[in-house]
Amino acid sequence: MKNLLIICSILGLVACSSDPKKVVVVDTHLDSTQVIDSKTVIGEKENDEAVFQRKADLVNSLLSLEDEVMLLNDKLNGTPSYGSEGDIKYIQKCSGAKEVKKVVIEEENEMVIKEKNTNKLILLTEEDLNDRIARFKNYRKLLYQEQEQINAVLAECSK
Repeated sequence: MKNLLIICSILGLVACSSDPKKVVVVDTHLDSTQVIDSKTVIGEKENDEAVFQRKADLVNSLLSLEDEVMLLNDKLNGTPSYGSEGDIKYIQKCSGAKEVKKVVIEEENEMVIKEKNTNKLILLTEEDLNDRIARFKNYRKLLYQEQEQINAVLAECSK
């Protein structure tokens, strides 16, 4: 019976630790560090393993990634509300292509809620942080691939 309880406890711990949605707590302390800049150091872990370590502010990193994706999307697809057509429209005009495959950035799920603490109505978007970062990294990769294809066609159009 004791063995069964121990096995169940171990399985429970393993199951909890393998949840990718949970925040992982990691000891980032290094010994014998050499500072490269304010966010980057080289040092040793307790097991004498030499490591390169860069710490980035999560909020700024995510905002930077989102901005990069949105700016690239605007450059390629244009911003109709501002009258910008983007590179895809130019390609359609110069090459006569009817339709060019576009990367579609999904709308976020938003809901209007009353916030418990403040009693204010707010627009809430909630998404797992790892999923959001992965989604925007995928958008960035797809948009850069699309940009390479568009650049090749633009080079042909300008000949």
